Amino acid sequence: MKRFVVCLITGTCKFKFECRKISDAYRAIVEASEVLKVDADLDQAMAALVLIDSGDMLSYEKGRIKIEILDADNVQNEKEHP
Repeated sequence: MKRFVVCLITGTCKFKFECRKISDAYRAIVEASEVLKVDADLDQAMAALVLIDSGDMLSYEKGRIKIEILDADNVQNEKEHP
């Protein structure tokens, strides 16, 4: 099963959130960007999430935001090769 991995990076910390739903990934970006004071283009982030979810994009990285998707194969490879 695929999972979204959302990362927001500031000068002093890194926020990482994993979830299965696109709506949860978007909500994490919105909330974390507000709390961490990270300037995020939310429209662009949502567009990237949709493209990633449909398989048209593998990952997205802009500014301090990174979004990627892991499927069952990626998760198994992560466990075997950290």
